[in-house]
Amino acid sequence: MSNKAEILAEYEAAHSELTQLETNAGRYAGTATATQTSNLTQKAHHLSEQCDQLKMILEAIEASED
Repeated sequence: MSNKAEILAEYEAAHSELTQLETNAGRYAGTATATQTSNLTQKAHHLSEQCDQLKMILEAIEASED
């Protein structure tokens, strides 16, 4: 069960970071350089993939508990 809790905590942290990054991206839209924009885009993509993978793991854990 602690494994599920750890994965859930990791998912929540990644999702929170992704949400914050997306919120801040709008603020930087007019002032960010191409490199900064590229870095933000890459980080957002990585976090999105991480969230998707963790969500799939959590769904599999929940399905196995039923």
